[in-house]
Amino acid sequence: MIVIRSFDVNKPGSEVDEIKGGVASGSILRGVLKMNQFIEVQPGIVNKDQSGNIKCTPYTRGLFHYMMNKMSCNLLYLGPGGLIGVGTTMDSTLTRAVGWFGQCAQVKGRRLLLSLRVEKHCRLVGWGQTEAGVTLQIPP
Repeated sequence: MIVIRSFDVNKPGSEVDEIKGGVASGSILRGVLKMNQFIEVQPGIVNKDQSGNIKCTPYTRGLFHYMMNKMSCNLLYLGPGGLIGVGTTMDSTLTRAVGWFGQCAQVKGRRLLLSLRVEKHCRLVGWGQTEAGVTLQIPP
């Protein structure tokens, strides 16, 4: 699941027994997430050590439950497609102010797909029919 938004649903001044975990919303790209399944959020906290090497520490402690349209649902699993809000048992201060934007939430222990190949295609639109060997004069 690619996280496009995350937030803290707790109101200021909430009692300790009323505090809920953080919420992340996004799209499941592939695979299935099941109710009360352990998840990890990668790459997590990104820091540099003293020698300048980048170190990623994923958020690994959390179960999740579902939230859709501000109502709890009795779904057994979630699959690819659409947008979904996922409530977690993780510390809500981590998700505050879109703290997980761009992170990947997935089943604990799975490998993170680091990148996708993107190809650039350019197409000129709106200048008439093109022919091989003819140079187009495009006004500034």
